[in-house]
Amino acid sequence: MERGFVLLFSLIVAFSFLQSVFAEDAFSGEVPFANETKFIQDFAEQDQGAFLREQWKTFFLENSAIANVDSFLQSISSLFLVILAVDYSFSLNFFFILILWIMTLFIAFNYLVLFKEKPYLRWVFALGSVVILAQIRLFSLVSSLLSKLLFYRVEWWWSLLSWLVVFIVLAVYYIVNKKLARVLQATRAEKEKAEMKQDVKKVKILTDSIKSAG
Repeated sequence: MERGFVLLFSLIVAFSFLQSVFAEDAFSGEVPFANETKFIQDFAEQDQGAFLREQWKTFFLENSAIANVDSFLQSISSLFLVILAVDYSFSLNFFFILILWIMTLFIAFNYLVLFKEKPYLRWVFALGSVVILAQIRLFSLVSSLLSKLLFYRVEWWWSLLSWLVVFIVLAVYYIVNKKLARVLQATRAEKEKAEMKQDVKKVKILTDSIKSAG
């Protein structure tokens, strides 16, 4: 799981970094007839963050394979609306929500140690918990803040720094909760072990009492 997240974020960071460098060069270039340049006009009509997000989307959707996947995901957008509380869109905001949703699903599964003998119940309760968190817009709020952080400035160093912050925040969120879940599981196991010893002790006392009475 951890390797998957590392690989995913490495790819996204790499592409975002390249895109930010391209955007910085484009914005810093001198255009003698700005009013006659569509690129500058489009940028003037939007804030830099929105413009970069649109450029990022266009950049990736030029790939036919990604475009096909995007088309399929759009066709099942209603499913995402149910489980994520947002319609599908090819955007960092949506993918942040999806990543947070998946991470929290596994975290919730690890927390539900009461149903460790019935994994399917753990998944059902974990899924229900995560869907509820999504419906109260918790993931949307966090995702929106992360997206605004990433596109607050166009300089390459800001992109690199902000992606590093985002990665650290999500990594800490996952790792801390995973460790807490392990502590909870260990505590539960120790409690069950103590209860078992107590039951064995009671049985032994009862057996000794029967033998003495006989």
